[in-house]
Amino acid sequence: MAKKCTGTNDLYDNVEFCPGEVTLPGMKEFFFFIRRYKIVTWPTLPMNSAESLEKNPVYDGDFVLAADAKWKRVDLIPNESEPQSERTGAYGSYHFNNKASLVIPGTGPKVTGLINELINDDVVMALPQRDGRFRIFGNKDFKLDVNPTQKWGKGTTDSSNTTLEVTDENRSASPFYDGKIEADDGNYSGKTGELIVDSSKPASTSTGSGS
Repeated sequence: MAKKCTGTNDLYDNVEFCPGEVTLPGMKEFFFFIRRYKIVTWPTLPMNSAESLEKNPVYDGDFVLAADAKWKRVDLIPNESEPQSERTGAYGSYHFNNKASLVIPGTGPKVTGLINELINDDVVMALPQRDGRFRIFGNKDFKLDVNPTQKWGKGTTDSSNTTLEVTDENRSASPFYDGKIEADDGNYSGKTGELIVDSSKPASTSTGSGS
């Protein structure tokens, strides 16, 4: 006989797909990352305490960063990177292994310096889906594992690139983040991927000498 548990919420709901609805696969051609110690306060991942099924994997709130800290951007080769999630663990402690192959163009000094630093560091990454909504790799419980490789290529028709194989053990399949991403060129919305316009600043105007 199945037990009726009172310590968890029943979030199940219909999961429907409408004819004509389109879900574009893949991710955008960049990602953001930041060193974990620069995150002062993490947003809350509600999981089973969420109000609804669709809010279960969505961080509530913003990442609060240390003074002057910013998320850094890395550009990727279009249509070459692939995030995925799979179950891991044993009964009673199942969780997810979130993985991503992130393919960066080139093998020059700057990207080589990047992988030299990343292999022994502790970072958190924000990866944008094709629709612009961000998902987070890295969490408070497990260190994000970054395994880089470089290929120089053999001939002029071969590729020369750097690949980051990223693994994130997490209670959730790569969680969503709708909050603010503070980058060097401005603040981005984690929900849309768009730059956030500061409405408190007056619009710039230009005046001419006339004729």
